[in-house]
Amino acid sequence: QHNVPLHEIAIMCRSGMQTYTLESKLNAKRISYNKYGGMKFMEKAIIKDLLAFLRMLHNLSDEIASVRVMQLFPGIGAKTAQKIAKGIATNGLDFLNDKQWHNKAFYLSLHQLNIVLSHLQTLSLQERLDYLVHDWYFDISEQRILNSKKKASVQNEEIHKLRTSVEDAEMLIEMTIGYKSISSFLSDVVLEATHKEEDIQNKTQRYHSLLGVLSR
Repeated sequence: QHNVPLHEIAIMCRSGMQTYTLESKLNAKRISYNKYGGMKFMEKAIIKDLLAFLRMLHNLSDEIASVRVMQLFPGIGAKTAQKIAKGIATNGLDFLNDKQWHNKAFYLSLHQLNIVLSHLQTLSLQERLDYLVHDWYFDISEQRILNSKKKASVQNEEIHKLRTSVEDAEMLIEMTIGYKSISSFLSDVVLEATHKEEDIQNKTQRYHSLLGVLSR
């Protein structure tokens, strides 16, 4: 408003958490910024995970969000997640119950995912995040860590990190206050994170394609 160049503006805070609301406002205004001394709020794993659920429900054709959501469930890897995501984009959530999955080891995970998504569809924006955070996300994430083949010390470290991210999840819920629609909220908060995820996934797909060519 005062025509001050952006590179001449700086904000100092005692805690990274104090910038989260400001970051969401900057994203909404499409104003780029750099954050030093901490990770951007929208780049945190728990925030990406929770937003992926909202994005998937808002648009079943958002394969990037669907892939991220499915990989939260035990037994579903990247390749399987991509295949299922494409099926959901074409056939909707009914594809989770397709008979081709019935004999797969991860079918129980798909069944559980279908239950979670079906319940979320009946809730408002704030209720969706509240349900994910308080009734589901941390339990399934801890289960996934414990089912991994990582050393016990590494598992304990990841579980501790997971539990300390509760405040971030609560902050995301608080940020939904005042939004009347999911689309307007997503439009404000996910732009930057989505572009980075798309870039990572595109690079990964090109890498696997190259491996396929080299192995012929």
